[in-house]
Amino acid sequence: MTEQQTTDLWRRVAQNIIYATPFKVGLTDTIIELVKTIIDKEQAKFLTVFTKTTLNLEELKERTQLEEDYIKEILNALLKTGLLMALPSKHTGEMIYRLLPLFPGIFELSFMRGETGEKEKRLSRLFDKVFEEMTPLAQEKYERTVKSYKRLPAFDRVIPVEEEVEIPLENVFPVEDVRRLVEKHDLIALSRCYCRHEQDLLGNPCKLDAPRDTCMFFGRIAEFFITHEFAHEISKEKALSILEVAEEKGLVHKTFHDRLNPNMEEIAICSCCPCCCQIFGLWKTGAIPLHSLTSYLSHIDEDLCIGCGTCVEKCAPQAIELMDNCAVVNKDRCIGCGVCAHHCSEEAITLERTGPRKVFIPPPKLSMNEL
Repeated sequence: MTEQQTTDLWRRVAQNIIYATPFKVGLTDTIIELVKTIIDKEQAKFLTVFTKTTLNLEELKERTQLEEDYIKEILNALLKTGLLMALPSKHTGEMIYRLLPLFPGIFELSFMRGETGEKEKRLSRLFDKVFEEMTPLAQEKYERTVKSYKRLPAFDRVIPVEEEVEIPLENVFPVEDVRRLVEKHDLIALSRCYCRHEQDLLGNPCKLDAPRDTCMFFGRIAEFFITHEFAHEISKEKALSILEVAEEKGLVHKTFHDRLNPNMEEIAICSCCPCCCQIFGLWKTGAIPLHSLTSYLSHIDEDLCIGCGTCVEKCAPQAIELMDNCAVVNKDRCIGCGVCAHHCSEEAITLERTGPRKVFIPPPKLSMNEL
């Protein structure tokens, strides 16, 4: 293979990954270096067939013209790298292989084992640079970028801190309170928080001193992560105790759904801190919007509020401000997480049920001096 052919090979693999990524990402040398750090040339050549995001074994045999035993061997190796995932079809049971997007996908699997070797340190620096490169790309055609993101489904569903919510008699799907979400699943896997681990590797530890092992997965995806040693199985009791600690630290509970569709099964729950979470971070730096689905809205009792500012400090989407020594909620920005209510010493904040609603907060529009 000539030098030009090798260059083209890595560009093709990187382009396939970018195509699978729902966020605005350019084909940069950083992304190519990132891919090179994770896989070797033989694996890269195999991944060039993923011009379609998902393929089954028969499609892989047809596209590669390779023997089945060799295909299975290279697939098994790739499944451990975090670039590829395999889940059985819910309808046929047939194994479906999916090339993961850069984010969410490859980023999370690169750090959820909690490894601290030179490879992981290099990946943390490369991902950090990729995220930096996303900002000018989004800001260059800001209005068009925001418009395109509005057409995408909400990235996550926010689950309020359960003590602050009176659970309605009606069992609304998808599940909205933490306890019921945990108790409905028989298989739960726990991993390192990939966002906090990446920041640890970069020398930027969590400002809330949040626990590191908090990310949970359910069902088929939990089985995959356990099998390939990205996570380990825990009991429901353990899961609930971890969530309780996360609530006390002021973390935001978010659940993610299969295919980013809130009408489909939950596959994961994250407990996010504003200082490390890449969704919050990329929003603050002007790269992506905050786009969540929620069913609650914070309400402040003016007679009880003393204007201490705790809720302003705790609010990750910056939806609360003090006006005349009283907290005021911006309804268009409130994601209904309940962190403010949970930490209000005067019990002046409650969550009101609104029914499902989307919260779309555009990334800040930056000046040329800020880029």
